[in-house]
Amino acid sequence: LAILVATGRKDLIFWKDISLGTLKLIFIITGIVLNAPLDYFVYLGFINCAVLLILFLYMRHKEHGGYLVSKPRIAESLFFIRQGAVFTVLMAANVIYNKIDIIMLEKMKGSIEVGYYSGATRFIYPFMFISTAFMTALFPSLAKYSNDKLKFSSIQNLALYTLGFIGIILSTLLFFGSTFIFNSIFQDKYDASIPVFRILVWYLAIVFIYGSISNNLVAKGKVTFLVYLNIVMIVVNVILNFLLIPKMGAKGAAISTLICEVIILFSGMIYWNRVK
Repeated sequence: LAILVATGRKDLIFWKDISLGTLKLIFIITGIVLNAPLDYFVYLGFINCAVLLILFLYMRHKEHGGYLVSKPRIAESLFFIRQGAVFTVLMAANVIYNKIDIIMLEKMKGSIEVGYYSGATRFIYPFMFISTAFMTALFPSLAKYSNDKLKFSSIQNLALYTLGFIGIILSTLLFFGSTFIFNSIFQDKYDASIPVFRILVWYLAIVFIYGSISNNLVAKGKVTFLVYLNIVMIVVNVILNFLLIPKMGAKGAAISTLICEVIILFSGMIYWNRVK
């Protein structure tokens, strides 16, 4: 997938997603119709493996005219592993940062507050695909012109302003439509999630803006900064959660997340200005 993104093969990524979504839907419907046990649905994840294997074999066939894997080059492989290790640490730190709120909320306030928090995020995280799609589409161009200051800046500004505008509009609409959304879908079951939602909804605007900056830093090879930033923000998030969750529950966890995102945004902007 990384190769497809870097080479701009959006067509293959598109068909991969279509095939994966269709096969998952067929798998789920089949299980429901046949009244399959819960264990059946555990194997849903193996569809990912099958689709990616087919995609890999297709790429090998197009590139080399065969399906066999070529003999690995040890020196280049070790270099790749060293470079990939940095991204692995970044992804691990990012996962911990995003999940620590739920873990601490569960331990300190119980599952009810976790439910309120999860209910608030249900209408926020799905919109992240917009930012991801933009970044995936632009990254090949960013990498290609990473040494061309004028073109790189032009692409960067396009992504920054476009995503920032979309993020702010989305956050504003969701903020003012929060009561309507929750009452229409959940009736009065998740009313306690609305104040949490109104805080977390601004997460979208911040992440949309920061997503462009972080993508630019990756294209410039400044991944180490992002690793350190994520590790520091895990510590800050834990401290804020300890201070806010006992008093405010899910709302405190949401405030902690928003404060951290603001710090991340301004830190990224300051560092990006230095890099430029």
